[in-house]
Amino acid sequence: MEWIRNQAQNIKSATTLLSVVIPLLVLAWSAVQYVDINQSQLKQQRFENYHSLIERISGGEDNSPSLAAAIVFELRNYPEYKEVSLRILRKIEKDWEGHPVINEVSLTIKYLEKLQ
Repeated sequence: MEWIRNQAQNIKSATTLLSVVIPLLVLAWSAVQYVDINQSQLKQQRFENYHSLIERISGGEDNSPSLAAAIVFELRNYPEYKEVSLRILRKIEKDWEGHPVINEVSLTIKYLEKLQ
């Protein structure tokens, strides 16, 4: 009989512990899912922003020099795309020779090369 009472106390303790641990595990899993979804959304947003910048700079020399310089400078904020940015900027540097934005293109190329 004593053994049954001890086991009943152990069961109560285990039940109490599980009633705390299980909700904490559920909360932790929800937090991981939330972070994962937010990271995916952020990655997609960065992808869209980068391609928007490339599309705008691809408008060519029709961009005002200050807008073109700002777009080129902004490419520095996307190190995950540095390889393609360098190829694009080197082509711009060659094709737009004499354009006022060339100085910013050269500075951005140097900046991105240091990241490698």
